[in-house]
Amino acid sequence: MKRAFARFELSWKNNPFWAVLFIVPLVVAAVWLWFDPQSPGFSIGFLALAAGVMSLRPKMHPLEKLVWVVLMITFTLQEVKAIKQNDLNNQSIRDGQNAAFGLIVDDLKTSIKNSKDQYDQTVNHVDRVSDHVDGVAKTTQQVADLARTNLEALTGGDSYAYVYPSAMMPEGHLQLLKIHNAGDQPLNMTLTVAQVFEDVGGEGCNEGMTNRTVTQIGTMAPHDGRTVPNGIITPALNADGLATYQIYMNAQNAGVSERLQFRRSANGGPLEFKMDVIRPVTGKRARGDVQVCGAWVRYLKRVDWRSTRFIGTLEQNPK
Repeated sequence: MKRAFARFELSWKNNPFWAVLFIVPLVVAAVWLWFDPQSPGFSIGFLALAAGVMSLRPKMHPLEKLVWVVLMITFTLQEVKAIKQNDLNNQSIRDGQNAAFGLIVDDLKTSIKNSKDQYDQTVNHVDRVSDHVDGVAKTTQQVADLARTNLEALTGGDSYAYVYPSAMMPEGHLQLLKIHNAGDQPLNMTLTVAQVFEDVGGEGCNEGMTNRTVTQIGTMAPHDGRTVPNGIITPALNADGLATYQIYMNAQNAGVSERLQFRRSANGGPLEFKMDVIRPVTGKRARGDVQVCGAWVRYLKRVDWRSTRFIGTLEQNPK
């Protein structure tokens, strides 16, 4: 190994093959960069390569040293040339942007002038027909109110629905589910019901679900209530004594989610239930908004524990 390294070192210092091996590609690179300038950085890379090779070949023929010096000067000049060209390109881009911005400013000035002229004409016209202003304003307000009403009917506005048990059957604690539209706009509803069999950490942040069912409810009129098709569930109490259902009510607006829970009655009577209906807060938060599982939500309806025997009171006052 030492002999091989010694032979290589001797060849490296004395054999002109190594000089040609490095010089020829760098000369080709210098010619390429001279006739086809690249972005700044290419010449610096080749300049560093040349310097590195020179540092590794301390014993060079004077002609080889001259070639290396010429190459380093060439790469330096090419780097300066590339920087100048890049500056010119950037200046050209800035000039183009400034020109485009100037056109935009001119268009804005023209638009502002036209808007001012139109405003002046409108004011003058309103002054001439002031007797009709009140009628026009009332008509405009009526049209705006109608448009807003139609838009809210189309998008669902702030309306939401909730699900609750409407009847109790003693055999197996069967529950018949009903759904109610609590808003002033119609909702095109799709209902997803899933039973939670594991809730790690509480609040439904990390839970396992089963028996997931999806039901197309269809369009519900404002304050309309109906029985969920095939909406019969048999609450199976978990080890914590609760049967928990996660319910998602999707509509043309953002929709809501509901947590419906059942537990045994203290006196052994019908099951008791509890429900919380929430909607994610997507805009400005209001008083009463809370964080659940790291996200801000708004409680829309909350019913604390009550016996399913008295569900009729909820149906009589669904709000």
